[in-house]
Amino acid sequence: MSESEQLIKDISKGKNLTFTESKKIFLDIMSGNMKEDLIFNFLVNLSKKGETSDEIAGGVYVLREKALK
Repeated sequence: MSESEQLIKDISKGKNLTFTESKKIFLDIMSGNMKEDLIFNFLVNLSKKGETSDEIAGGVYVLREKALK
């Protein structure tokens, strides 16, 4: 099981991610290294749990880094 898969499993149990953990998942998503079913599970479980500011900030950080300037 990859680190991102373990983090998604943790989210499904209600665990909050750190900024660094959130960046890891979003980097995997944006790099094309994550299967669609895992992305779906991540987003659904994150929504059910409720997003924290660290989780959102990690995603925003990666999206801004990957955005075309």
